[in-house]
Amino acid sequence: MTMFSILGAMGLAGWMGIALSPPVMSAPAERYSFRTVGVALWITSLALIAGFLVLATSSFELNAGMGVLTSIIIAFALLADFLLLPPLLIKLDGWLNPGD
Repeated sequence: MTMFSILGAMGLAGWMGIALSPPVMSAPAERYSFRTVGVALWITSLALIAGFLVLATSSFELNAGMGVLTSIIIAFALLADFLLLPPLLIKLDGWLNPGD
């Protein structure tokens, strides 16, 4: 359902003549974003991991399992943000803007 909303909004923007261009990322922009947003991303992810790990101490097995699993997923998402996203953005920048 979300995909229909996104495609509808993009179609409406194109029909109205609003140009949709992807943001251009450069190495200095990536470093700046990691310095500013990266700290907030670490802090919020660690707070979420710690909060869900509290559920791991529950005597109710479903809550304990959910807490551990959610913490692991958030940790992997944090690693993916820092390790996979920058190369992906660089690759997409070269693919979407071949003349630059």
